[in-house]
Amino acid sequence: MAGDGSGTAMETLLKLTTPNWADGVAGHEALASVKVAGAVATKAASYMMELANHAQKNAEELDRARRAVEKYIIGTPVLENHYLSCTDESCS
Repeated sequence: MAGDGSGTAMETLLKLTTPNWADGVAGHEALASVKVAGAVATKAASYMMELANHAQKNAEELDRARRAVEKYIIGTPVLENHYLSCTDESCS
């Protein structure tokens, strides 16, 4: 096949499996599919980023509420900089 100048094995396989390859329909379908898949992936990533930002804001709000409750009940912040100031394993 390759020696007779008819093209590569892939080209021959494409000609045998897609008889209407020359009309461009399959190529247009493939291109449209790739464009749609790219748009869907972009939208999905945007949505996931929005969810992550929302979760982060909720976590910050809950942390502020926890600190306010601790300060109200105990009178002083309990874990203000506990994790930042500990350097050895005895702080855990």
